[in-house]
Amino acid sequence: MYKEYVRKITRTASQGARSDERMMSDYVKIYREFEIKILATDKVGMIVVFRDLDSYTFEQVEPFLEDAAFFKFLFDHYGACKFKVNLYLEGTFIATKNFKIEEGPESGGSY
Repeated sequence: MYKEYVRKITRTASQGARSDERMMSDYVKIYREFEIKILATDKVGMIVVFRDLDSYTFEQVEPFLEDAAFFKFLFDHYGACKFKVNLYLEGTFIATKNFKIEEGPESGGSY
């Protein structure tokens, strides 16, 4: 998610995108400062509402960075649902990903 964000904000006609090495270097300096917010999507009529479930520090979710472990974490804590996971740095929104957990960790999830 961070890589996508960095590419978005650094693309200019004069500079171009940062190299993968430069992005990794920047990421290593700040990744432990990220805040992760987990929201559930809920369709109300024709409107999708996002319900704030929890916020976590990077250290709290670090053991679950692989997809299968993260899907299991979501299911174990919140059950089957469509999730929106937002990444913040010092209160500033960085990126978002959507996940759908249908029937438990063995079913996997999707983006």
